[in-house]
Amino acid sequence: MAPHDTYTPGRLMNRDFVYTPDELVVDVEDLCFYEPGGYHPIILGNVIRSPSGASSYRILHKLGYGAFSTVWIADHNRSDTTPTYVAVKVSIADNESAKEAELLQSVPSPHIIPVFDSFELDGPNGRHHVVVTEVLCSFVDFLNIPRPVRAMKRLVWEITKAVEQLHEAGLIHGDLHLRNVGVTLPQIQTMRITKLTCALEDPVMTPVILRDMTMSNTSVPTYITAPSTGLKYLYPKGDADDLTFHAKLFDFGSVRKENDSTKALRCICISRSPELVYATKVERRNPLSERPSDIWALGTLIFQIVSGGEPMFPDGVVLSKITAIAGDPPLHWDQSVVKSKPDTNTDTWWSSARSHLRERLESLMDDFVYTPDVLDVDVQVEDLRHYKPGGYHPIILGDVIRSPTDTSSYRILHKLGHGTYSTVWLADHNRSDTTPTYVAVKVSTADGESANEADLLRSVPSSHIVPVFDSFELAGPNGQHHVIVTEALMSFVDLLSVPRPVQTTKRLVWEIVKAVEQLHEAGLVHGDLHLRNVGVTLPQIQTMKISKLTCELENPVVIPIFMTEMGKSTTSVPTYITVPCSTLKSIYKNGGKGASKLHAKLFDFGSVRKENDSTKELCCIRISRSPELVYATEVDGDEDPLIERPTDIWALGTVIFQIVSGGRPMFPRGLALSDITHIAGDPPIHWDQSVFKSQPDTNTDTWWSRARSQLRKHCESDADCDTLIRLLRRIFVLDAAARPSAADILCDEWFASVHGADEIMDVIKPQPDQLSTALKEVTLSDAHAT
Repeated sequence: MAPHDTYTPGRLMNRDFVYTPDELVVDVEDLCFYEPGGYHPIILGNVIRSPSGASSYRILHKLGYGAFSTVWIADHNRSDTTPTYVAVKVSIADNESAKEAELLQSVPSPHIIPVFDSFELDGPNGRHHVVVTEVLCSFVDFLNIPRPVRAMKRLVWEITKAVEQLHEAGLIHGDLHLRNVGVTLPQIQTMRITKLTCALEDPVMTPVILRDMTMSNTSVPTYITAPSTGLKYLYPKGDADDLTFHAKLFDFGSVRKENDSTKALRCICISRSPELVYATKVERRNPLSERPSDIWALGTLIFQIVSGGEPMFPDGVVLSKITAIAGDPPLHWDQSVVKSKPDTNTDTWWSSARSHLRERLESLMDDFVYTPDVLDVDVQVEDLRHYKPGGYHPIILGDVIRSPTDTSSYRILHKLGHGTYSTVWLADHNRSDTTPTYVAVKVSTADGESANEADLLRSVPSSHIVPVFDSFELAGPNGQHHVIVTEALMSFVDLLSVPRPVQTTKRLVWEIVKAVEQLHEAGLVHGDLHLRNVGVTLPQIQTMKISKLTCELENPVVIPIFMTEMGKSTTSVPTYITVPCSTLKSIYKNGGKGASKLHAKLFDFGSVRKENDSTKELCCIRISRSPELVYATEVDGDEDPLIERPTDIWALGTVIFQIVSGGRPMFPRGLALSDITHIAGDPPIHWDQSVFKSQPDTNTDTWWSRARSQLRKHCESDADCDTLIRLLRRIFVLDAAARPSAADILCDEWFASVHGADEIMDVIKPQPDQLSTALKEVTLSDAHAT
């Protein structure tokens, strides 16, 4: 990309260099702009430090460049929650980009790139502004990756949402195009540096040598680096998980406040709206960019995404042809500029464009007429393509699921959630008395390995583990499914937003620890302990009439399902897909005070295994994985390492941290080995020490001091918070053998104020004879199926 007209090169010219970029590589910045007032000279391996020396960024590869900056991928020495790898954008000197970081930070949005650091950098070419952000893959590169239509539609929605939030903040982007939109790369944050640099491919570099030996070369780098093209290869091919990547706006260099006419027009040609083109081409003035200009640019961006990369206006808007696309021009425009074409009207142009877009969509289209994103982009429903032999069992509201012996029947009232291997439903059943009883019915996929889940749940007699009231096999069009009927629970994730006393939170944590202790005492390891596998009791629903309960759950949102091909069989899919209810927490809020009636229980034993059982695959989610699991999978290459008690204890620590902090995961992106020494001290001697980043200026005490601020507001006092941190530091140690057992944790000083919790639970525990006669079933939350 050539620099804009506002920046003029000085005395250096291409003929001044022995090698020019076009001899070896093409896509690099102009060497003539490495001069005072221009680019800052950077080569791979350089370390860019903030003026205070508090943060340093080591350059690993080039991500790209623009008229006013170069952008690099780097690692760093920070000990906070900043991701392991970041993007470092270094502006040209004397540029007006100092406000970019400030503008980025002024719009708090998950759809706009976050800023981790910004500072001034002095160099041989002047003072440069540096902005450190999240690493994104260019959307241009992402276009070549096959993905479902719903994923593409969701990404477009996220881009539009970002523009809306920008406008609501009183800002105009001014240069919205596909190269200013990126796609998240969460998978790189867990990579060792050797694996990442391998994925980025070997750098292509051109040596920079001036022909005149007497000419100073302090303004230019010793070589120029071609941008990496390897980021796009880090995405899964084909049937990828739609929710692993998100679109975000970046590059706010052209953003301005509404009605700010001081900034020069920087919108690229293919995205310029007709009014901008008219102002510059006909009226010869620097026009004011306004919201409608952004909307036009947004439309060209959507067209380009859906069309697979082809710009809507490859040569920019041509005023003489614009009527064929957008109808008649405004009356106050010079009509002679607009060429009259009576044989071409707007409908004709759009009909031609439609065939092109339709062809593109058909190449990506699912087999279904309606897809979940038609109604709500934020809806969390299962993948319709998994309704097939070996997959989900088709269920709709009102269905009655019967056991093979026909002794028990369960009528589906609403969906509670879904997971990779099951769907979970709220149901009532065929009890003979007048009191409604509501249960959770979990139906596994036909290829799931959950047949022994009910046996494992039953094998641990505990008031802190969800009771099983029934289990059986269910034959359906997609195969044989295992059904488990359990108690009604609300996800602990939903409880986090419900106000409750600090003492209640501590008692609930104690009950979770007690459940883990009883699990371990029974010779079992959970293997996937996280907050979505913990539920909270809802005893109040068992006394509700069905009309009141369904009123509390609100009307179901359903999406019709029928196949694009009329002749295609639909026996494998339900007639509609149901969006999970999200109002169970309102039942708790509206159910009176009753904090003492609230109890925590473990559920979802799909990943539970006997100790020393290495036959089960690893199912532990990233935010709960212990260092030994991360090391085994990422360094040793062991895809299914043995899971033992200390692994559960580490995961238990992350659960405690997330509950007390009010919902913030301890490791939002999963544990990064390169940063773990800040939290848990030195790694074991037998581990590869090169994996761990050396940062002598940050120690474990410093990290925990920062974490304290997140925990303090949910603790009873400073002393209570200090006691909790001492407990967590006992749990989060790299030496697995040194971690306390669950029994040790129960005896910790932090739980001194919890009295009689176990006895209380024994009082409310259902008796076996009541279970067998009542066939009580439980409502699981959305986490039940994960």
